[in-house]
Amino acid sequence: MFDDGITGNKNIRETEIGVQIGLWRLGERQAAESLSTSYGKRAAVFDDYLRWISSGRVRQVLATLNKVDNALARETEIAESLQEIIAVVEMQLAEGEIAESELLRVQAESLEQQLRVIDAEAEVVDAERNYQIVTGFSVRPLTKLLELSPHATSDIADLEVAVSHPLLQMLLQEVEIAKRGAKQLSFTARSRSTLSIGARREEAGVMTPSSDTLSVGFSVPIGGRRQVRPQVENALGDAANAEVAMHRAQRGLEQSLHEAAHQLVVVSEAMEINANQRSVAERRVAMTISAFEEAEVGLEELLRVRRGLATIGRETDALEAEKIKLVSEYLQAQGVVL
Repeated sequence: MFDDGITGNKNIRETEIGVQIGLWRLGERQAAESLSTSYGKRAAVFDDYLRWISSGRVRQVLATLNKVDNALARETEIAESLQEIIAVVEMQLAEGEIAESELLRVQAESLEQQLRVIDAEAEVVDAERNYQIVTGFSVRPLTKLLELSPHATSDIADLEVAVSHPLLQMLLQEVEIAKRGAKQLSFTARSRSTLSIGARREEAGVMTPSSDTLSVGFSVPIGGRRQVRPQVENALGDAANAEVAMHRAQRGLEQSLHEAAHQLVVVSEAMEINANQRSVAERRVAMTISAFEEAEVGLEELLRVRRGLATIGRETDALEAEKIKLVSEYLQAQGVVL
């Protein structure tokens, strides 16, 4: 509004009213809709991605719980076997068949084993605390997590990570957002064409009739494409980096999958050999105990054989823990969630 009420006060007034509308460029509306769709898809796959990450962490803490439980059970079993040997030695000492130094010797080894049991119990406490931190549960599960070995359900000769993997889906949406964001930027970074529609009333005084006019205007920016090209190219570079990150992640998952499958074969074969070794060692311990009771072998031989069985037992626990870990890594690389 232009009014001379303060200056000349000749009742000269001019009033303009109108609206300016920004116009969509060809393809801009579709680009905006595509970008919006990509953001929606990323929000949808984020839940699966978060569940996949959480599954990996839960698998780790449960595998650790299983490992320390087995270690505690093994050390307790060894301690109990030493107590059985002590009972035999005490009986022979009472009968005057061996010297007291032999009893002290096996008691000293039993005390060392009890320290191992205490250390194993401490590791169980640490693992339970870590489980509570990761899951938020103060009570550990009553049953162990037992996931099927991949050899029972799939052929390791064909190991590929599916595109539906939560991590790849998440990275794929990042690529789509970056590409469509660059396309959207090519529109929004430039000045927009506008359509203006308005009306004007001119009043030249009391004695002069007012004049009403209608105005329509159209503005077109010139030379904006060159100005926004560096920004668009930079956005396209970000999209290329996102695509490289996705392919790198896919190769990393496939490498982890192949490595876990190969190591599972090795560990499975080692467990078969270990089972045979343990069977032989158990028979040897039983025979050595009988021979010791008959005074056919000395205490040192019995303890040596017992140590061999304990070593094989610890190797069994280590192989079982390694197999559980490899199964978890295999399923995690495949994108299987709990």
